[in-house]
Amino acid sequence: MVANRHAAGVLTRLVSAVVEGAGGRPATAGEPNKQTLAALITEAHRVSLELTAAAAGETPARRSLQATMLKETAFALARHYNRTGEVAADAFRQVAQEVLDAGATLVSQEIIDLLAQTSPDYGSYESELQYAEDRLRAASFDIAWDVQRSLEDPRLHYGRFFDLGAGSQDADRPFTYGQPLGSVRDRLLQSVRRVVEQAQPDISSPLMMAKWREGALSRASSLLCAIYRTETVNLLRTEATPDLLGRARANALGRTFESVVASAERKAAAQFNEIERSAPELMRLGERLQEPNQDAPRPVARVIDRDRS
Repeated sequence: MVANRHAAGVLTRLVSAVVEGAGGRPATAGEPNKQTLAALITEAHRVSLELTAAAAGETPARRSLQATMLKETAFALARHYNRTGEVAADAFRQVAQEVLDAGATLVSQEIIDLLAQTSPDYGSYESELQYAEDRLRAASFDIAWDVQRSLEDPRLHYGRFFDLGAGSQDADRPFTYGQPLGSVRDRLLQSVRRVVEQAQPDISSPLMMAKWREGALSRASSLLCAIYRTETVNLLRTEATPDLLGRARANALGRTFESVVASAERKAAAQFNEIERSAPELMRLGERLQEPNQDAPRPVARVIDRDRS
C-alpha cells in the first residue's frame, strides 16, 4: 500500500519533468518522450535502491523506506534533469549520497530508539512505528535537498552582484562566502536541528514525537534558509566590492560566514518558537470567525406595500 500510494506521485513528477524539457528546453508540443521517461524511471529506481541500502545500514531495508526514498529521489532527479538535461549522471548520484548523509544528521537516535521499544497503539508494527521512522529518515533526506537547492538559488549567484567579465565561470555559481557548498549546507542543517531540539515540546508518545519532529524540521529549515538567503543578498547588495570578491575566492570570509549563520539561526529560532506558540490560537480564531454570531440581531423581513391600481 505504501508503494502504491507513492507510485502515482512519482510517475506524475517524472512525466512533468519530461514535458517541461531538459536544460530549459521544452519538449516538442508538450508531449513526453517515452524513451527519456523510461530512462528517468530506471535511474530513479537505481539511485533510490542505493540510497535505501545506505540509509538502512546493516538492517534489512523495509518496503516503506524504499517507497519513500524512491519518491524523494525521483523528485530530485526530475529537477536535475530539467536543469542539466542529464538522465543518468555520476555527479547526481554522488550529490544524492552526500545529501543523504547530511540529512541523516537531522534524525535523532533517541527518537529512533524509542520507536523501536514502543508497542503500537493500533494496527501492525510495520504499518505504524516503522513507517514513522522511515518517513522521518526520508523527510530528512528531502529537507537536506531543500537546503542544497536554497543555496543554489540564482538570487545568490556571483554574476548578480559582481562585475566578473564576459564568459566568467563564476557568474552562475552561488556565493557561499568562499566555503564549499556542502560545508554550508551541513552548517545550516546543524542550525536547523538545534532550532527544533530547543523547541521540542513534551510529547509522551514516541510516534507523535516523530511526526512532530518531521514537520518541525521542515518548518525550521524553510525559515532558516529564507533568513540566510535574505541576509546574504542584503550583504552582497551593499558590500559586493572587488575586495569582498577577492576574500571570497581566497576563502577568507570565515568569520563573516559564521556571523551570518549565527544571526540567521537566532532569528529563525525566535520566529519558529513564536509560530509554534501562536499557531493553535490562530487556528481557533479562524474557527470562531466561521461560527455564526449568536448575539447579532437577526434580519427582520420587511413587508413592502405596493400601490394597487
